[in-house]
Amino acid sequence: MPFDEQIMRSKYEQIKYIEKWNMKIIIHYSSWRLNYELPQDKVNEQLRLEQLDIERARVWSWGLPGNTSGSIFARYIDIMQATDIIQPTKLLGGVDLANSTSPKGHTTAASFWIYNSFDKKAYKVAEYTHSNATQQFKGPLEQVKDILEFYNNQLNQYFHLIQQGISINVDDSAYATLESLNREKYNYTFGQYMNFKPAQKQKFKIKHRIEAITMLINTNQLKWLWEKCPVSKTQYELIQWEDKPDAREERMLDLYDDTFDSDFYALHFELVPMVKHNSSADYKLWQQREWLT
Repeated sequence: MPFDEQIMRSKYEQIKYIEKWNMKIIIHYSSWRLNYELPQDKVNEQLRLEQLDIERARVWSWGLPGNTSGSIFARYIDIMQATDIIQPTKLLGGVDLANSTSPKGHTTAASFWIYNSFDKKAYKVAEYTHSNATQQFKGPLEQVKDILEFYNNQLNQYFHLIQQGISINVDDSAYATLESLNREKYNYTFGQYMNFKPAQKQKFKIKHRIEAITMLINTNQLKWLWEKCPVSKTQYELIQWEDKPDAREERMLDLYDDTFDSDFYALHFELVPMVKHNSSADYKLWQQREWLT
């Protein structure tokens, strides 16, 4: 399909290619930028997309030929790598629990983050993962003990913050495991400082989780020590958007998202103040997001 991208942009022309009714259809139409009746919230939605994801914006905002599927975070992997250190004022944790009999072979993931409440920066410095699909089978209680051992070891390295403890947000669909964590933790040296509580999944839609985390990656407020979190690096490289048929809201594929979910659970109470902390003019549109209120 021949086209001149520069001319199309200058004339605010858009095209869309679809296959329907056993036909290949090309639609040629005017850009949303020429629609002066378009509500401002819809305009802002497109402008945010252009800030965060140039590849998808080519198709969904500029209406140019391109591929809207593929990895969400792969292009950010290098800038996600922590190359400096921060002075932590708080410790954060998150746990995503896999169903031990899940046919998709999901991974149980626990994340450990250090957070500076003044600069509003967070670094992931350790991870725990276990998959019954690819590793020796472990029942719920065995994984509970592994998770507790993981956090106990991490707390031992941050003894100066031990008195304030650590809040660890756990997948709220696993209440029995949450109870087990809070019961068994007293068998560990620093267990009394671990506060396991249910994560609030409903606090953000999937789309908004990705928006917030992507923005904070681009503002250098979130970093990962990839050498300490190799499974996270592998999964972040593979996390993908679902294909977006018709006008359905964009969604992330339910694959390779285990470490992402554990990271979100660890950070979700801090994401709003972290986003609000950034005063860059480039991100002024974010102050209008519904999840920031």
